[in-house]
Amino acid sequence: MRSSPALFVLFLALAVPLSADQTNFAAGSQAAPWLKLSNNARSAAMGDAGVAVADDVNASGENPAGLSQLGGQELSFMHHAYILDSSVEHLAYGLSAMPGLGLAASIDYMNFGSVDKYSIDASNNLTADGSFNPSGYHLDLGAGYAFGSLSAGLNAKMISEALDGSTSSSAFAADLGVLWKDASGLSLGATLEDLGSQLDGANLPSGLRAGGAYKMGLGAGSAVTVALDADVPSADSSASTVGGGIEYAAKDLYALRAGYEVVGNDGAGGLTLGAGLSYKILQLDYAYSAVGVLGNSNQLSALLKF
Repeated sequence: MRSSPALFVLFLALAVPLSADQTNFAAGSQAAPWLKLSNNARSAAMGDAGVAVADDVNASGENPAGLSQLGGQELSFMHHAYILDSSVEHLAYGLSAMPGLGLAASIDYMNFGSVDKYSIDASNNLTADGSFNPSGYHLDLGAGYAFGSLSAGLNAKMISEALDGSTSSSAFAADLGVLWKDASGLSLGATLEDLGSQLDGANLPSGLRAGGAYKMGLGAGSAVTVALDADVPSADSSASTVGGGIEYAAKDLYALRAGYEVVGNDGAGGLTLGAGLSYKILQLDYAYSAVGVLGNSNQLSALLKF
Protein backbone atom coordinates (compact mmCIF):
# COMPACT_ATOMS: atom_id res chain seq x y z
CA MET A 1 0.00 0.00 0.00
CA ARG A 2 2.03 2.97 -1.23
CA SER A 3 -0.58 5.35 0.19
CA SER A 4 -0.18 4.09 3.76
CA PRO A 5 2.30 6.79 4.96
CA ALA A 6 0.00 9.47 3.53
CA LEU A 7 -2.98 8.01 5.40
CA PHE A 8 -0.92 7.97 8.58
CA VAL A 9 -0.07 11.66 8.19
CA LEU A 10 -3.75 12.42 7.52
CA PHE A 11 -4.67 10.75 10.83
CA LEU A 12 -2.19 12.98 12.66
CA ALA A 13 -3.54 16.08 10.91
CA LEU A 14 -7.06 15.25 12.04
CA ALA A 15 -5.91 14.29 15.54
CA VAL A 16 -4.11 17.52 16.45
CA PRO A 17 -7.21 19.77 16.58
CA LEU A 18 -9.11 17.07 18.51
CA SER A 19 -6.26 16.79 21.01
CA ALA A 20 -6.15 20.55 21.49
CA ASP A 21 -9.91 20.95 21.89
CA GLN A 22 -9.79 21.17 25.69
CA THR A 23 -6.74 23.39 26.21
CA ASN A 24 -8.63 25.58 28.66
CA PHE A 25 -8.39 22.81 31.27
CA ALA A 26 -5.18 22.43 33.28
CA ALA A 27 -3.59 18.98 33.42
CA GLY A 28 -4.06 18.82 37.20
CA SER A 29 -7.82 19.20 36.85
CA GLN A 30 -8.29 16.03 34.81
CA ALA A 31 -9.90 12.94 36.30
CA ALA A 32 -8.36 9.46 36.59
CA PRO A 33 -4.74 10.30 35.67
CA TRP A 34 -3.92 6.69 36.56
CA LEU A 35 -5.31 5.75 33.14
CA LYS A 36 -1.93 6.89 31.77
CA LEU A 37 0.02 4.25 33.70
CA SER A 38 1.61 1.57 31.54
CA ASN A 39 0.25 -1.99 31.60
CA ASN A 40 3.02 -3.34 29.36
CA ALA A 41 6.37 -4.17 31.00
CA ARG A 42 8.12 -4.46 27.64
CA SER A 43 7.43 -0.91 26.46
CA ALA A 44 7.73 0.49 30.00
CA ALA A 45 11.36 -0.67 30.03
CA MET A 46 11.91 1.19 26.74
CA GLY A 47 10.97 4.62 28.05
CA ASP A 48 7.25 3.80 27.66
CA ALA A 49 7.70 3.96 23.88
CA GLY A 50 5.22 1.39 22.62
CA VAL A 51 2.76 3.01 20.24
CA ALA A 52 4.69 1.82 17.16
CA VAL A 53 5.84 -1.57 18.51
CA ALA A 54 2.51 -2.77 19.96
CA ASP A 55 1.95 -6.28 18.59
CA ASP A 56 0.42 -8.45 21.35
CA VAL A 57 -2.73 -8.59 23.48
CA ASN A 58 -1.51 -5.62 25.57
CA ALA A 59 -1.65 -3.40 22.48
CA SER A 60 -5.15 -2.27 23.47
CA GLY A 61 -3.56 -0.12 26.20
CA GLU A 62 -1.06 1.56 23.86
CA ASN A 63 -2.33 1.34 20.30
CA PRO A 64 -5.37 -0.85 19.58
CA ALA A 65 -4.34 -1.05 15.93
CA GLY A 66 -1.56 -3.39 17.10
CA LEU A 67 -4.18 -6.05 17.90
CA SER A 68 -4.21 -6.77 14.17
CA GLN A 69 -0.81 -8.44 14.69
CA LEU A 70 -2.23 -11.26 16.86
CA GLY A 71 -1.56 -14.68 15.36
CA GLY A 72 -3.45 -16.90 17.83
CA GLN A 73 -4.72 -16.71 21.40
CA GLU A 74 -2.89 -14.75 24.10
CA LEU A 75 -3.38 -14.36 27.85
CA SER A 76 -1.51 -11.69 29.80
CA PHE A 77 -1.18 -10.79 33.49
CA MET A 78 0.80 -7.89 34.94
CA HIS A 79 1.50 -6.61 38.44
CA HIS A 80 2.67 -3.00 38.65
CA ALA A 81 4.09 -1.95 42.02
CA TYR A 82 3.80 1.81 41.65
CA ILE A 83 4.96 4.59 43.98
CA LEU A 84 4.31 4.45 47.74
CA ASP A 85 1.94 1.53 48.33
CA SER A 86 -0.21 1.94 45.18
CA SER A 87 -0.40 -0.79 42.55
CA VAL A 88 -2.07 -1.82 39.31
CA GLU A 89 -3.23 -5.31 38.31
CA HIS A 90 -3.82 -6.05 34.62
CA LEU A 91 -5.45 -9.07 33.00
CA ALA A 92 -6.05 -9.41 29.25
CA TYR A 93 -7.17 -12.04 26.76
CA GLY A 94 -6.98 -11.73 23.00
CA LEU A 95 -7.24 -13.80 19.85
CA SER A 96 -6.99 -13.64 16.10
CA ALA A 97 -10.61 -13.85 14.92
CA MET A 98 -9.51 -14.04 11.27
CA PRO A 99 -6.39 -13.09 9.31
CA GLY A 100 -5.68 -9.42 10.00
CA LEU A 101 -8.36 -9.06 12.70
CA GLY A 102 -7.47 -9.21 16.40
CA LEU A 103 -9.84 -8.87 19.36
CA ALA A 104 -9.06 -8.36 23.06
CA ALA A 105 -10.76 -7.89 26.41
CA SER A 106 -8.99 -6.67 29.54
CA ILE A 107 -9.44 -5.29 33.04
CA ASP A 108 -7.12 -2.98 34.98
CA TYR A 109 -7.55 -2.46 38.71
CA MET A 110 -5.89 0.50 40.44
CA ASN A 111 -5.30 0.27 44.19
CA PHE A 112 -4.24 3.58 45.72
CA GLY A 113 -3.34 1.95 49.03
CA SER A 114 -4.48 2.98 52.50
CA VAL A 115 -5.10 6.70 53.05
CA ASP A 116 -5.43 8.21 56.53
CA LYS A 117 -8.70 10.03 57.18
CA TYR A 118 -9.04 13.10 59.41
CA SER A 119 -11.96 15.16 60.68
CA ILE A 120 -12.25 18.61 62.25
CA ASP A 121 -13.69 18.72 65.75
CA ALA A 122 -15.64 21.52 67.39
CA SER A 123 -12.40 23.32 68.28
CA ASN A 124 -11.22 23.23 64.67
CA ASN A 125 -8.55 20.66 65.45
CA LEU A 126 -7.68 17.80 63.14
CA THR A 127 -8.34 14.39 64.64
CA ALA A 128 -7.58 10.96 63.21
CA ASP A 129 -10.68 9.28 61.83
CA GLY A 130 -9.46 5.91 60.56
CA SER A 131 -8.51 5.29 56.95
CA PHE A 132 -9.98 4.37 53.57
CA ASN A 133 -8.82 2.64 50.40
CA PRO A 134 -9.58 4.54 47.18
CA SER A 135 -9.52 2.47 44.00
CA GLY A 136 -10.47 2.45 40.35
CA TYR A 137 -10.77 0.08 37.43
CA HIS A 138 -11.50 0.05 33.73
CA LEU A 139 -12.91 -2.67 31.50
CA ASP A 140 -11.74 -2.63 27.88
CA LEU A 141 -12.90 -4.21 24.62
CA GLY A 142 -10.56 -3.67 21.68
CA ALA A 143 -10.24 -4.59 18.01
CA GLY A 144 -7.57 -4.03 15.38
CA TYR A 145 -7.77 -4.72 11.65
CA ALA A 146 -5.00 -4.67 9.04
CA PHE A 147 -5.45 -3.21 5.56
CA GLY A 148 -2.19 -4.45 4.11
CA SER A 149 0.65 -2.58 5.84
CA LEU A 150 -1.76 -0.15 7.54
CA SER A 151 -3.84 -1.13 10.59
CA ALA A 152 -6.62 0.68 12.43
CA GLY A 153 -7.97 -0.05 15.89
CA LEU A 154 -10.60 0.90 18.45
CA ASN A 155 -10.56 0.30 22.21
CA ALA A 156 -13.76 1.05 24.16
CA LYS A 157 -13.59 1.28 27.93
CA MET A 158 -15.82 1.68 30.96
CA ILE A 159 -14.09 3.49 33.84
CA SER A 160 -15.08 3.49 37.49
CA GLU A 161 -13.41 5.28 40.40
CA ALA A 162 -14.15 5.36 44.13
CA LEU A 163 -11.89 7.95 45.75
CA ASP A 164 -13.67 8.31 49.07
CA GLY A 165 -13.86 4.58 49.70
CA SER A 166 -17.65 4.40 49.38
CA THR A 167 -19.41 6.13 46.49
CA SER A 168 -18.12 5.63 42.95
CA SER A 169 -18.28 7.51 39.65
CA SER A 170 -18.25 6.05 36.15
CA ALA A 171 -17.41 7.21 32.63
CA PHE A 172 -17.06 5.81 29.13
CA ALA A 173 -14.19 6.45 26.73
CA ALA A 174 -12.47 5.15 23.63
CA ASP A 175 -8.98 5.02 22.12
CA LEU A 176 -8.49 5.26 18.34
CA GLY A 177 -5.25 4.05 16.81
CA VAL A 178 -3.40 3.59 13.54
CA LEU A 179 -0.24 1.59 12.85
CA TRP A 180 1.85 1.39 9.70
CA LYS A 181 4.54 -1.25 9.28
CA ASP A 182 7.01 -1.55 6.43
CA ALA A 183 8.86 -4.68 5.41
CA SER A 184 12.14 -2.82 6.05
CA GLY A 185 11.43 -2.87 9.81
CA LEU A 186 10.17 0.71 10.10
CA SER A 187 6.85 1.31 11.86
CA LEU A 188 4.82 4.41 12.75
CA GLY A 189 1.90 4.62 15.16
CA ALA A 190 -0.53 7.12 16.66
CA THR A 191 -3.33 6.94 19.20
CA LEU A 192 -6.03 9.33 20.33
CA GLU A 193 -6.47 8.39 23.98
CA ASP A 194 -9.41 8.53 26.40
CA LEU A 195 -11.94 10.37 24.25
CA GLY A 196 -15.26 10.26 26.09
CA SER A 197 -17.52 11.46 28.85
CA GLN A 198 -16.55 13.23 32.06
CA LEU A 199 -15.83 11.45 35.32
CA ASP A 200 -17.45 13.12 38.32
CA GLY A 201 -17.55 16.45 36.47
CA ALA A 202 -13.95 16.43 35.20
CA ASN A 203 -12.44 15.56 31.82
CA LEU A 204 -10.54 12.33 31.31
CA PRO A 205 -6.78 12.57 30.50
CA SER A 206 -7.28 12.60 26.74
CA GLY A 207 -4.46 13.36 24.35
CA LEU A 208 -2.47 12.37 21.30
CA ARG A 209 0.30 9.80 21.42
CA ALA A 210 2.51 9.22 18.39
CA GLY A 211 5.80 7.50 17.72
CA GLY A 212 8.03 5.43 15.53
CA ALA A 213 10.21 2.35 15.78
CA TYR A 214 12.78 0.51 13.74
CA LYS A 215 13.57 -3.20 14.06
CA MET A 216 16.80 -4.51 12.58
CA GLY A 217 17.21 -8.27 12.28
CA LEU A 218 20.58 -9.72 13.24
CA GLY A 219 19.94 -13.28 12.10
CA ALA A 220 19.32 -16.48 14.07
CA GLY A 221 16.20 -15.00 15.71
CA SER A 222 18.03 -11.96 17.13
CA ALA A 223 17.09 -8.33 16.56
CA VAL A 224 17.58 -4.78 17.82
CA THR A 225 14.58 -2.47 18.10
CA VAL A 226 14.70 1.27 18.81
CA ALA A 227 11.55 3.27 19.56
CA LEU A 228 10.55 6.85 20.32
CA ASP A 229 7.17 8.17 21.54
CA ALA A 230 5.66 11.58 22.31
CA ASP A 231 2.49 11.95 24.37
CA VAL A 232 0.72 15.34 24.23
CA PRO A 233 -2.15 15.80 26.74
CA SER A 234 -5.13 17.81 25.54
CA ALA A 235 -5.25 19.76 28.80
CA ASP A 236 -1.72 21.20 28.70
CA SER A 237 0.80 20.61 25.94
CA SER A 238 3.62 21.83 28.21
CA ALA A 239 3.07 18.65 30.26
CA SER A 240 3.97 16.48 27.25
CA THR A 241 6.03 13.34 27.67
CA VAL A 242 8.81 12.12 25.38
CA GLY A 243 10.27 8.67 25.85
CA GLY A 244 12.60 6.42 23.91
CA GLY A 245 14.42 3.17 24.30
CA ILE A 246 16.21 0.21 22.81
CA GLU A 247 15.68 -3.55 22.96
CA TYR A 248 18.13 -6.32 22.13
CA ALA A 249 16.37 -9.67 21.66
CA ALA A 250 18.60 -12.73 21.36
CA LYS A 251 17.55 -15.93 19.60
CA ASP A 252 13.93 -15.60 20.76
CA LEU A 253 15.12 -16.58 24.26
CA TYR A 254 15.84 -13.36 26.15
CA ALA A 255 15.74 -9.60 25.73
CA LEU A 256 17.54 -6.66 27.35
CA ARG A 257 15.94 -3.21 27.35
CA ALA A 258 16.74 0.35 28.40
CA GLY A 259 15.23 3.78 27.90
CA TYR A 260 14.57 7.24 29.26
CA GLU A 261 11.44 9.31 29.73
CA VAL A 262 11.22 13.10 29.99
CA VAL A 263 8.05 14.72 31.36
CA GLY A 264 7.26 18.42 30.85
CA ASN A 265 6.33 20.85 33.64
CA ASP A 266 8.97 19.23 35.87
CA GLY A 267 6.98 15.99 35.84
CA ALA A 268 8.20 12.66 37.18
CA GLY A 269 10.33 10.77 34.67
CA GLY A 270 13.74 9.19 34.33
CA LEU A 271 15.67 6.05 33.51
CA THR A 272 13.92 2.81 32.57
CA LEU A 273 15.43 -0.68 32.47
CA GLY A 274 14.13 -4.18 31.89
CA ALA A 275 14.56 -7.70 30.62
CA GLY A 276 12.52 -10.54 29.19
CA LEU A 277 12.67 -14.33 29.02
CA SER A 278 10.84 -16.56 26.54
CA TYR A 279 10.35 -20.32 26.62
CA LYS A 280 7.93 -22.06 24.27
CA ILE A 281 4.51 -20.44 24.90
CA LEU A 282 5.55 -18.39 27.97
CA GLN A 283 7.11 -14.93 27.99
CA LEU A 284 8.13 -13.11 31.20
CA ASP A 285 8.99 -9.41 31.26
CA TYR A 286 10.26 -7.07 33.96
CA ALA A 287 10.54 -3.26 33.94
CA TYR A 288 12.05 -0.75 36.35
CA SER A 289 11.06 2.91 35.94
CA ALA A 290 12.39 5.92 37.82
CA VAL A 291 9.52 8.27 38.78
CA GLY A 292 11.52 11.35 39.70
CA VAL A 293 11.43 12.40 43.36
CA LEU A 294 8.44 10.09 43.89
CA GLY A 295 10.65 7.00 43.81
CA ASN A 296 10.44 4.17 41.32
CA SER A 297 8.04 1.56 39.99
CA ASN A 298 8.42 -2.12 39.13
CA GLN A 299 6.38 -4.13 36.67
CA LEU A 300 6.31 -7.89 36.17
CA SER A 301 4.21 -9.48 33.45
CA ALA A 302 3.54 -12.93 32.06
CA LEU A 303 2.30 -13.57 28.53
CA LEU A 304 1.01 -16.90 27.24
CA LYS A 305 0.73 -17.50 23.50
CA PHE A 306 -1.18 -20.58 22.35
